[in-house]
Amino acid sequence: MRPFGGPARCIIMAGVSIGRCLAAEIYLSPQIETSVGYDSNRFQMEAGAGSAYGVLMPSIDITSFISSTVELQAALAYQKRGFLREGFSHAEHASGILGLWHAGACWEGGVSLAAARTRDAAIPEDDLARGGFSAGLTYNDLAGRRYEFAGALERVAYDSAEDEDGKSVTGTHWRLRPAVRLPIGPGVFLWGEPVAEGFTCNDPGREYTGCGISLGLDYSPPAPLRAGVSVDLGVHDYANPADASLSKTDATARSFTLWCAMRTSARAELFADLQGGTFWSDDTTTNYGRWQGRLGIRLRHDAEIGPLRRFAGG
Repeated sequence: MRPFGGPARCIIMAGVSIGRCLAAEIYLSPQIETSVGYDSNRFQMEAGAGSAYGVLMPSIDITSFISSTVELQAALAYQKRGFLREGFSHAEHASGILGLWHAGACWEGGVSLAAARTRDAAIPEDDLARGGFSAGLTYNDLAGRRYEFAGALERVAYDSAEDEDGKSVTGTHWRLRPAVRLPIGPGVFLWGEPVAEGFTCNDPGREYTGCGISLGLDYSPPAPLRAGVSVDLGVHDYANPADASLSKTDATARSFTLWCAMRTSARAELFADLQGGTFWSDDTTTNYGRWQGRLGIRLRHDAEIGPLRRFAGG
């Protein structure tokens, strides 16, 4: 799910023209987002404490149209979240993606490479780096229905976590996600995303297989205001082959997301969201509930560099 829609675009256009055909167009889409919010359970504990926080996230998308049906996409983003409560410190996340996509009359598909880095000064054992590839295929029929199928495979390496032999924990995560999006009214869409995933690594206690489903309703008319709601249910089965007594089943249940966004001008969008849920486990010491809410603004500036010259070319 993409709760806040696509990124705001600052368009800088460049290209090379051969004959009467433009060989390449490049669009740069920078954006900056800032928000304030509250996290009710910063450390995800049974009786955890909460704190207000602030977020700053700059990002940029780059799209190059190689031909009328093929485009190369790249994106970079960095997010820093600082908590106001003493001892809660801050968390950082950086990510990048490079993808190649082909679009037909009713379908589009592509592959991408991605990498991300997460650091949390208050929970260093959760610091990790990940990288891998994904592929997807989308079909849109004439009635406005949208069908998707995507898969991803990535390597994950934890910074501080160690296995029983004192080695850093590394593993492989896989994920399969079909999805469907159905129009049910003017600007109103119902969607569903089942998912299957798994993680294998050199620490048997962290390995799992899982499945889940997300259901949502989006209101996205050609108007400044957009909104949506979704619910999620997921189950992870941690089976420890080294010690069957440590096997347990964990589930994230009854989680929800509410969001809305309003474009106030060509360069600004206000947004708000509320997320909450509970985590249940056979190991009752790890059960907890958590909710987060925030308000923020996204800023953009649209500009076009050109015009591009075309050569007569015979």
